[in-house]
Amino acid sequence: MEPTTFTPPGPGSWQLDVVHFPRPVTRLFAEIFPRQFAAGFDEGARAYGALLDTLEFAPVNGFMYFVPRPVGAPKGAKGVPPRFLFKLLLRLHPELRHRVTAARETFLTRRWRNDLRLWDEERKPAAIRQHLALQAVDLATLPADATITGAG
Repeated sequence: MEPTTFTPPGPGSWQLDVVHFPRPVTRLFAEIFPRQFAAGFDEGARAYGALLDTLEFAPVNGFMYFVPRPVGAPKGAKGVPPRFLFKLLLRLHPELRHRVTAARETFLTRRWRNDLRLWDEERKPAAIRQHLALQAVDLATLPADATITGAG
């Protein structure tokens, strides 16, 4: 049996995520999760003022790895920039300036409280209704192509 090799999915310092994915993931999950996670994480990080642009996920040999991508840093960046350069970037880089402002607003307004209320009162109940409606569908009554194409 040939040994399995690790080929990084891109530049950067990739880490195995054994906390959330202690075992290999399915091919379907590996195809869908990275893009969907990035979309949600990016939106939240920007709104809350995080200096992380994203956590990029990618499967390697069935296991999920991730690499943090700081705002404004090239993909191959290693380590923290020198202090003087970082201070300069915080003043000049438009996205970093936006993030610092958003972080201040996050703490001043306690943004998370409204987000939690929105989740508890609107989004979670709506998701539960959708999931229950899907579970109520008797798959045996659908035409064969409806379960493949999503029609029906």
